[in-house]
Amino acid sequence: DGAREREAVAAARAHLVASHRTESVDEFWRALRRCVDAGLHSRDQARKEYRRAVLRCTEDDPVCRRSLLTRGPSACASRHRRYVKELADDAREEAFGRASGRLRTRGCVSMDAKSREDAGAVADAADPRCMEFVRIVDEVYRAKQGDVADELCANLRTWGAGEQGGLSQAGQLDEELLQRVCDELQAWHGDGFQRRSGLACLCTLLHTQQDTDIDRMLLFPDCPSSPSSPRSPRRQEREAPGSPRGTTRRAGSCEREKADKAYREQVGTTRNPTAFREANTAMRALWDAFQSGQPKADAEASLSRWIKWVCALGALAQPLEKSRTVTRCLTHLQRAAVKELQEKRPGDLIFWPGGASGSCNAELGEGIANASSRRIENTVIFTIHSVVEGIDASMSSQYPEEEEVILPLFSVLKVRSVTWSDFGEPVRIDCRFCRSLLLHDIQAAWWKDLRSA
Repeated sequence: DGAREREAVAAARAHLVASHRTESVDEFWRALRRCVDAGLHSRDQARKEYRRAVLRCTEDDPVCRRSLLTRGPSACASRHRRYVKELADDAREEAFGRASGRLRTRGCVSMDAKSREDAGAVADAADPRCMEFVRIVDEVYRAKQGDVADELCANLRTWGAGEQGGLSQAGQLDEELLQRVCDELQAWHGDGFQRRSGLACLCTLLHTQQDTDIDRMLLFPDCPSSPSSPRSPRRQEREAPGSPRGTTRRAGSCEREKADKAYREQVGTTRNPTAFREANTAMRALWDAFQSGQPKADAEASLSRWIKWVCALGALAQPLEKSRTVTRCLTHLQRAAVKELQEKRPGDLIFWPGGASGSCNAELGEGIANASSRRIENTVIFTIHSVVEGIDASMSSQYPEEEEVILPLFSVLKVRSVTWSDFGEPVRIDCRFCRSLLLHDIQAAWWKDLRSA
């Protein structure tokens, strides 16, 4: 018996040493199990060993991270599953805590990206068809099965482990990882919102994110990391000491932009899209088809892909604590679109059906408009006063310095003045937020669906 015990101890020790070399979590679980059985480790010692292994493996082993985040104890042999669950819970939380730090990653130039959306969906709010368009969007919403969580799982991608331990093609987001991300956002942001769930926080966050931000959030290990990861947008210092308002701390932003560009070229369209761009493009296409009397089946199908998320944002709009003045810059416009906006007169009503947003930082819009890489004459700057409802996105945004406010769907703006010159100046439209054409009963139904998701 003594010889067998010594042999078991030696074998367990050798197995443990070998498992460290393999960097395999599954193998390490089995080795720890043998150590406990042989009396080399107590369960507390094994737990500490396992936590150290997790910290090591999640830095360089994406398969390990994926295993911990989405499979957990089921990744080990079935006969050890109950034991491993007791051992792995803390380590799994530790791994997700490290990986989910990417939810706090600072992005760069989100409003700059939004400025490149054209103004094709900006229309005359006096047109009686605007209310009919609201009902058409609601019909697209009601025709789609499932809820916003189902839609996000269908549209968003995470990465999968290949059979040989490498990375396979991006796979569909699973419900467990979606729930973990929502829980993390709820814990981080939830106390700063009224009536906000983790899913509501995620819907708002997605509106502020570009494609690379979403990839980082969903743990693609080859996505460029951030130079800084602040603890919370609400608690961080938003401006450099002694700098004027609008001069934000952008450590490493140029390097990040270059890294993101190289990453996009490498992965192409196999990863996550920029949600706000796809949704706004689809909404614009539906409006164009509707007002021109063209068949709108294709446009409805495109919007249907994101309709639950778009309407969730519509449901989340609520009265703001105080009236805001926001700036929205549009660049790369066609001359016909610029001319149409130049012809607006004081008192004209503008209908903006898509998910428009603006920044409370006026200098940000000016900086985007004056960027040397753009033709300034194809740029329009909206200054929107008296915004009393919408979503304060700065609380959950990865771009808190942009102070973004998401306007309600189907917003109506009243023009106060339009100014421009023939000497390379942008068109400036000064207007006031009047109301949203979204009917209360429709918004209430969307909100009820969001709460039950």
